[in-house]
Amino acid sequence: MTKERITVSVDAELAAAAALLRGEPGDERPVIVVLGRPSLAESAEATIAAAAALRNVPGVRFLSALPRSNVHGGLDLGLAPAFLPGRVTLEAGRAWFEAAWGGAPAAPGFDTAGILRAAADGRLQALVLLGADPVSDFPDRELAVAALANVPFVVAVDAFDTPSTGAAHVFLPVALAGEKRGTATNLEGRLLRLARKVTPPGTAMEDWRIAGELALRLGVDFDLEAVDEVTDEIARLAPAHAGASAALLRRAVDGAVIPLGEVEEPVLGGPAHPISPAADSDPGIIGGPIESLVVTAGSASAYGTAPPTGGIVTLAPPSSSGAHPPEGVSPPAVHRWDGREPGAAAADGVGDGTARLWSNRKLYDPGVVVTRSAAVSGLAATDTARIHPDELRRLGLSTGDPVRVTAGRGSVTVPATADPAVPAGVVWLPPRMASTLVDATRSVTGVTLAAGPSVAPTGGGDG
Repeated sequence: MTKERITVSVDAELAAAAALLRGEPGDERPVIVVLGRPSLAESAEATIAAAAALRNVPGVRFLSALPRSNVHGGLDLGLAPAFLPGRVTLEAGRAWFEAAWGGAPAAPGFDTAGILRAAADGRLQALVLLGADPVSDFPDRELAVAALANVPFVVAVDAFDTPSTGAAHVFLPVALAGEKRGTATNLEGRLLRLARKVTPPGTAMEDWRIAGELALRLGVDFDLEAVDEVTDEIARLAPAHAGASAALLRRAVDGAVIPLGEVEEPVLGGPAHPISPAADSDPGIIGGPIESLVVTAGSASAYGTAPPTGGIVTLAPPSSSGAHPPEGVSPPAVHRWDGREPGAAAADGVGDGTARLWSNRKLYDPGVVVTRSAAVSGLAATDTARIHPDELRRLGLSTGDPVRVTAGRGSVTVPATADPAVPAGVVWLPPRMASTLVDATRSVTGVTLAAGPSVAPTGGGDG
């Protein structure tokens, strides 16, 4: 099973799928593609190739399936190499953010793998773990452990102890959902408001406050005193968030899809941004009317400071922001992917007589939140190797018998489960076990299977 054969097969299937989705000329029904990396034990090349093959299908829309809540929001605000807040590239947005903030990164940063490799090589002097647990979450655990061991100063911003926070020199407790205000961005690109229900315990702070306090001690004053000011700063400067101010979001019944005005109706029908003056359930933070808003009701439009006093209306961003963006500089355009794929990794097929490792997350992964919640801890997935029944019979094993899964990095022994949904020649492992076998520099992880010594079933976990 060489990489060449795999690529040819995938390309042919993608071409056939794209042809079917295009349909007849003039038939441009919306095509919704849920796009995500199917296996943490393999590179993202196949996912990118699928997106490139489908991006020109008429009416196509992509929904990003990401592993954690609000990862989409983090990416939208620049937590990705070569990007700045608002879905703009570093080069396109440099002048805009230099005018607003007095500076911008000199060069693109690293992705997660790049950060960990630089740390493992001793090229980083400090590392901030912002709710991150690379030892449990990154597919290559060996690299993550080496990285944390070789950084002179590690700061963990988290709510729980994790295998990664054990390497931290400073631990800063952060507020959890329900203890802080702000927004989260779902896979549709919809900004959803988060309300505070309880006060954070002890010295726990909201994420943005920790960032502001760290900056102040490093000689920079963000001049932001409330979470709504942060939201307004984003609406002022981040092109994809233009117009999505705190006042607007307080009145958005179901949140607002960004960029405003680009989505006339969501996939399921109805107005994309219904708002109501009675929808403010968290008054008194930073009050005042909605500013710089285009209100559309039926066929009439008006540019004003607040929606009508009743009913539901839709909204779109005004032609210019009322929040005083940088003068003399045009806002950068929101980035649009041109369909080009990054360079392919070296061919490294799984080889003859071996199985292909597959690993992805489940709804109730045994992570810190699930295992520490009395309501759902009993639903945490147990450690098991899922293998096709025919493969188990070939090994002389049955469900519950121990199986040893071995790769170049080592081996794990875990109870087997017969699963006809797993293709022949593939073995599925939970991410926290697969990460001990995966080498992030290879595009495919090949493993061998054998009967193992007795091992007690495990549940829960750290990752």
